[in-house]
Amino acid sequence: NPGEFVSALESPSAAANLLAADVAFVAYYGKRTAEFVSGYVSLKRQIQPIVEEVLGAAAQRIKQLDRNAVVGFRGSAARGYKGPHKGNDPFDPENFDVDGFIVSDKLAAEIPRTRGARFVTQRSSPALATEQQLVDEQLRAKLPGLKSQPFTFRVFTFEEYLSKANDGRFVGGE
Repeated sequence: NPGEFVSALESPSAAANLLAADVAFVAYYGKRTAEFVSGYVSLKRQIQPIVEEVLGAAAQRIKQLDRNAVVGFRGSAARGYKGPHKGNDPFDPENFDVDGFIVSDKLAAEIPRTRGARFVTQRSSPALATEQQLVDEQLRAKLPGLKSQPFTFRVFTFEEYLSKANDGRFVGGE
């Protein structure tokens, strides 16, 4: 509401100065910066809380399989921008995925590597596959910008996570 905006500031000229600064910022830094800012804000305020809620609940159930397991997510949904392999582009709240992971030596020992990684399948871990499907359904119901590919968990040993994949956000504390 423009009236509320102006009344929230000291005067119409203060509001105009604030808007002028915003317009100058966007004009100077360009559309890409505006996309970074809007994508990041959308991620932090709308998307991450839902991802953390859904994965946090899943973490509690996964701890029944291994009490030492840690669950989280990584990639653009954790960082707020895409990785170098995608040009470090802004996070797009209308078209994104959630890269879930589990860190567990016990569960990793049960899942064979495929193309250098351990992904949960019905064959490799029926219990985790069921959990994975539940997470997919819950995220899809709450996040309209989620890409069509199904949600998947990647499983790491603690050593693997610490040595090469340590850029994630953990969920579901004790």
